[in-house]
Amino acid sequence: YHTLSDGSPEGSLLASYLSELCLIEVKMNKWLPLRIAASCIYISRKMLRQAYPWPKDLQQVSNLTERQVRESARELCVLINLANTKQVFEPIFKKY
Repeated sequence: YHTLSDGSPEGSLLASYLSELCLIEVKMNKWLPLRIAASCIYISRKMLRQAYPWPKDLQQVSNLTERQVRESARELCVLINLANTKQVFEPIFKKY
């Protein structure tokens, strides 16, 4: 997805960091890997203030609308906020 979104190296690192947070959190297991990857790209593009966080070419390839991606991205945002409080996420933060 990152290649299709014409993302920056910073966006790639941020999306990788977010995806690793999802691997540890059990609550994220309810989402398909496709949905988690899409949410990570969506949030990284939003955080880097890119014009279109979920461009049409990503919608076509993934068959996910922005509304669908936002649903799982909301839970990922909660996870981002918790990352500072849980020690289990510290090694991932240090890695990036």
